[in-house]
Amino acid sequence: MVCEEHGEALKLFCETDQTLMCLICRESQVHQAHSVAPIQEAAQHCKSPRPEQPKTLFQTQKAATERQKIVDEFEGLHQFLEEEKQLLLAEVGKLERGIEKSQGETITQLSEEISRLNNLIRELEGKCQQAASDLLQDIRSMLSRCKKEKFQLPEGTCPELKMRFSFLSGKHLALQETLKKFQEALPSELEKGSYTKVTVTLDPHTAHFWLVLSADQKSAHRAHPAAPIQEAAQHCKLHSSPLRLLQAQPSLADHRCTRPEMCGL
Repeated sequence: MVCEEHGEALKLFCETDQTLMCLICRESQVHQAHSVAPIQEAAQHCKSPRPEQPKTLFQTQKAATERQKIVDEFEGLHQFLEEEKQLLLAEVGKLERGIEKSQGETITQLSEEISRLNNLIRELEGKCQQAASDLLQDIRSMLSRCKKEKFQLPEGTCPELKMRFSFLSGKHLALQETLKKFQEALPSELEKGSYTKVTVTLDPHTAHFWLVLSADQKSAHRAHPAAPIQEAAQHCKLHSSPLRLLQAQPSLADHRCTRPEMCGL
């Protein structure tokens, strides 16, 4: 490759303008103050990752992996709940069809009873139209039939339907209780995972007068725990500030959300 302007071989790479150039271009006022490197050196530099790239790339990949894990967990939970919902709805469908069938059978039985009684009524009405001698001749058997022909009420709800309804009611109550516990527990469990334990160096200049720091300034304990009440009251008058202790020179990394553990204070 040669320079279109000077006809010389392109041996250099201008890092400022991100372009190839020849030796004459390098001496021009345009590129004189720019950062320039040989082509091979510039190419090798581009191939080699920068020191911060591996860590950033690893963190990006780790975040993407965690994101996918969270998505997979919730999708798995959603699929499980969907399957359970379909099973329960299938049971409800069976119960509904059973109730409809039972209702149909009840209506059929009632229709048959009404038809039978209507036939008996018509027969009695016909007998009443006969002559007195004919009516009285067969009156005993007719009265006996009327006593026997009682209206038959259909049976109540099928025992199997009662069992199905009781079973579904129990499952519904269990589902309500389980979902309530899940909704109450999930936020608190997720909150537990959002805090990270860190080791800090405590600042002795910010310590309350009742606190004594350890030699490594990593922990503290209360001084004179058995101090007399009057002495303690006098200290409280002189020092009205609450028990407190700050971290010495916190770094940017320590600005994460942390929950302090106060042991024995």
